Amino acid sequence: MVGPEARHPAGHTVRTVGEAYAMRVRSASVAAPGRLENEDTVFRFGPLVGVLDGATVPEGFDTGCVHGPAWFVRHLAARIGLAVAARPAATLVSSLAAALLAVRADHGDACDLDHPGTPSATVCLLREGGDEVDYLVLCDSPLVLDLGGRVEVISDDRLDDALADLRRIVAGLRPGRSTRKPGSGRRCRCSGSG
Repeated sequence: MVGPEARHPAGHTVRTVGEAYAMRVRSASVAAPGRLENEDTVFRFGPLVGVLDGATVPEGFDTGCVHGPAWFVRHLAARIGLAVAARPAATLVSSLAAALLAVRADHGDACDLDHPGTPSATVCLLREGGDEVDYLVLCDSPLVLDLGGRVEVISDDRLDDALADLRRIVAGLRPGRSTRKPGSGRRCRCSGSG
């Protein structure tokens, strides 16, 4: 992994047309089985291309929000486009942050946005800029770059790494065993109900 945001030499996805650059974008997406709305969106605003993959909410799961993932990704895509248009020199991280704040305001007072089940999405952004491209990859929406003689996949493995760390921690816990490290202060053993 190179990092969630970086600059990379442009590959075959960008070609010269006179003095300007052109990028061809094709996409296809359908709603998940059993879903009425597509919870993903692909967009292009000038030199910016993005994929937002809305996190599907299981049936009966409380989100604290009257809007679903489809609404969220459509609003976030529009707000990202507006943020990049308003500040073209801003980093993609900064533009995403501004867009998220704007979508937060779009929710209005009907939603509890501090609820852990609030709609969310993975993010993959690519912005062409001359002989380089900027990109931002968050969670499990990878970016595949055709670099002429090779293909490079940019991914964000932090969630997988965090889950693996949690699994190792949980596997190391045994009932009746202290979780404190030696020298870290008072120890306590918990057993039975109290």
